[in-house]
Amino acid sequence: MVDGLRRFDRRGARIVCWALLVVALALPWGTGAVVKIYLDLQGMPTYPWVYFVNPWTLVVYIIPSSIYWSSPLLALTALWQFTAGRERLLGLRRGQWLPIVLGGFVVGAAGAVRLYVPLFWDIQNSTVPAGRLPLLYLPYLLVGAALGGLLALARSRRRPRAARVPLM
Repeated sequence: MVDGLRRFDRRGARIVCWALLVVALALPWGTGAVVKIYLDLQGMPTYPWVYFVNPWTLVVYIIPSSIYWSSPLLALTALWQFTAGRERLLGLRRGQWLPIVLGGFVVGAAGAVRLYVPLFWDIQNSTVPAGRLPLLYLPYLLVGAALGGLLALARSRRRPRAARVPLM
């Protein structure tokens, strides 16, 4: 029974890790694709799809910029991979790391999308500095991780009902 639970824990941790990795890497250009489709539907001029999907652009620009722009989210994914299998780390037990990582990831991803939209809206005259983009949404990520930490702390302070009843 215990081995089955450990296998499930490892499998669940791996699934969470891959989901975070895929979302982090797809977020910048997925947001860009949605903005481009919206602008095309509004009749506004945009770059043709050929500029984005040819192999040269993918290898030289899209993949490296996606890794760079998603670096805070990728760091959080690495933190999850590092902490997922540990019983206790930095005073936190196994289940307490998930709210911290997911809180930081969700709030950080929302902050990143908030910055990606103006970047892709007018890519020529954007006021968002693409070189400092990861630093601009890092505060969102830290606030989300702090909120997740508060949630994990509140959940750890609650004791099960059976533990509150004095034994005779």
